[in-house]
Amino acid sequence: MRLTKLAYVVILFGSLVWCAGIAVVPLLTSIGGISHGSGTLLLRFYSTICHQIDSRSFHLHGEPLAVCARCSSIYFGFLTGTILFPFVKRAVQGRVSSQILLLAAVLPIVIDVGLNILGLYGSSLVTRAITGGFFGLITPLLIIPSATAALTEMFFSPPSVHIQKG
Repeated sequence: MRLTKLAYVVILFGSLVWCAGIAVVPLLTSIGGISHGSGTLLLRFYSTICHQIDSRSFHLHGEPLAVCARCSSIYFGFLTGTILFPFVKRAVQGRVSSQILLLAAVLPIVIDVGLNILGLYGSSLVTRAITGGFFGLITPLLIIPSATAALTEMFFSPPSVHIQKG
C-alpha cells in the first residue's frame, strides 16, 4: 500500500473510531450502561477536550453526545471531509494555498465566537454546528497531505549528515 493510501486509511479509521466514541456515550446512557464501565470512561476522556455543557450539545435518545455541538460538528465534519478527500483533492490542491484554506476554515468560528464575546450577537447551537462543521470539512485538505508528506520524509528521505567544523 502506498504511503498516501496508508496515511488516508489511518486518518479515516481514526476519525471513524473517534466519532463512534462520541455517539456511543448517549447510546450507553440511554440503555443504562453509562454508570458502569466504558460510558463513564469515554465521558471522562472526552471531557479533557470539551466542556460538555448539556445546553450546548446535540442529544441522541434524550442524552447529550460526549462533546458539545461545535466539537461534534468539527469531528463529524472532519470525518465527512476525509471521506470526500479522494474526490475533491485534485480540484483544490495546487489551486488554493494552505494558508487560504486554514483562514477559510477558522474565520467563521472566530467571527461567531468573537461576536458572541463582544455581545453583538448570540451564538446558537445552529451557528456553532455550522461553523464547526465547516472547519471540520476543510481540515482534511490540510492534514492528509501533511501526514503523507511527513510519512514520506520519515521513511524515504535519506538520513541527513551533520559535519561539525572544529
